[in-house]
Amino acid sequence: MEKIELKGTLRKALGTADAKRLRRDKQIPAVVYGKGTECLHIALKSDSVGKLLSSGSKLVELTIEGQKHNVVLQDIQREPISGAVIHIDFHKVELSDKIHIEVPIEIFGQPKCPPSAGTLDRHMDKIMVECLASAIPNKLVVDVRELDVGGIIRIQDLKLPEGVKTLAKPEDIIVSVTRVALEEEVKPVETPTAEVTEPEVIERRKKEEETEEEKK
Repeated sequence: MEKIELKGTLRKALGTADAKRLRRDKQIPAVVYGKGTECLHIALKSDSVGKLLSSGSKLVELTIEGQKHNVVLQDIQREPISGAVIHIDFHKVELSDKIHIEVPIEIFGQPKCPPSAGTLDRHMDKIMVECLASAIPNKLVVDVRELDVGGIIRIQDLKLPEGVKTLAKPEDIIVSVTRVALEEEVKPVETPTAEVTEPEVIERRKKEEETEEEKK
């Protein structure tokens, strides 16, 4: 587990107008809360937030006015169109606390079958786990290199770090390989040739022959 260090400053004003001002100054509004802890409204530098997100770390050592706090990244709010970060929630923890937190899933490799035979279907992007705050995994890697058509990897197949357990159902599917449907050959429909008979003509000839015999 990697712990990132950040520095924040207490906000002197709150509200939408001040939050917009902070963003114009390349700062991100954030809040720190936790059981038995006073809620702290802070501002973070945008570039430091970028480093935090690119690291994938959930545990942060946050320094505010010279005081250090161990916090976990709880929630990120983004601007709907641009995707820019507009607010962050941190939850204060003790490193010995056992917490529930979502951890992203990373797919490693490609299935052994060719793409023309099977496609990899991803059923979940993250998993809720229980672990100590000091042992939060940055990600859980799922190796799909041995998967063939019809293959499945479930929660119960995961190799979790020591001290980490998942809260998902063991039978839940993480990834699967689905057979690619082949185009069926369209066979021409054969129209059966009806046997042509001429019962009326045959019957008429028979009567004509009988009439000729009577005349004789």
